[in-house]
Amino acid sequence: VSFPYDEDVVYFCYAQPYTFTDLNNFITQWVKNSPSLISKSILCKTNGEKDCPLLTITSSSTPYSIQKKCIFLTARIHPGESNGSIVLHGLIEYLLSKKPFSQYLLDHFVFKIVPMVNIDGVVEGYYRVGLEGEDLNRVWNKPDPTKHPVVFQTKKLMHEMNRKMGVAAYIDFHGHSREHGTFAYGCPWEESENL
Repeated sequence: VSFPYDEDVVYFCYAQPYTFTDLNNFITQWVKNSPSLISKSILCKTNGEKDCPLLTITSSSTPYSIQKKCIFLTARIHPGESNGSIVLHGLIEYLLSKKPFSQYLLDHFVFKIVPMVNIDGVVEGYYRVGLEGEDLNRVWNKPDPTKHPVVFQTKKLMHEMNRKMGVAAYIDFHGHSREHGTFAYGCPWEESENL
């Protein structure tokens, strides 16, 4: 990169930005355009006093014979991994597209989505941590309700949904600094284990 001006300030972006403002603007559009499929509520307040949105996407015209299960989706626990938000954004757009397979998914599942877990880190421009200086992806086993309110409330909601209807899948969208393309990591899980 060559700089044509002396003493100019130049910013480099590690990945395509996807800000908290972007997310809120998209949520407003989604709810306006597809009110029968998507609803927004507030999961909790972050440490930085931001409202953490929780999206629910499902079909309201599901036949009564279908027992829906929950699919839980989260992204941006690492604030710098904006590509995780971009991929989740694409999935949300697909779910709202009214295509035959998206309609099938909405008829059979309730999607609970926390689209930005580490809002404070995103707002402050951190890459991996939140306001408390911790990697929130490392506190899932025992999140502190005061220090890690979004992780704590997300995990609590997962337990509630599992008791209420069962959780069929949990997908957490990330990015990676060295891996290319699309890939998946999975955790070992025994059928007898609880969420």
